[in-house]
Amino acid sequence: MITPDPPADGEDVQIFENGETGPQAAVRVPVPVEGSGRLQLSEREREVMTLVASGLQSSDIAGRLFLSPETVKSHVHNALGKLGAHTRAHAVAIALVTGQIVWDVQSLRDGTS
Repeated sequence: MITPDPPADGEDVQIFENGETGPQAAVRVPVPVEGSGRLQLSEREREVMTLVASGLQSSDIAGRLFLSPETVKSHVHNALGKLGAHTRAHAVAIALVTGQIVWDVQSLRDGTS
């Protein structure tokens, strides 16, 4: 494993909730961004965005959640607005980084999300 170079004198080091530093820690532990101006997603918006993160289209999400495709599109649209995102991928990235959704591959495969 390659370890990162130690920070230069005077360089800021970001320490994450798990006590780790460096970019690899940011990937494993999402840290909510306080004061970002972003609104919290509703429970249903988080559920829909988690399924978007898994790669499902609106029609597939609608079938899984017993909603109409238009309702799913409305949830996605609302989530984009709350997160300040321009695309579905951008919204997923923001939701993951801010801790509003969690990437749990096993539950997505099982359909238990």
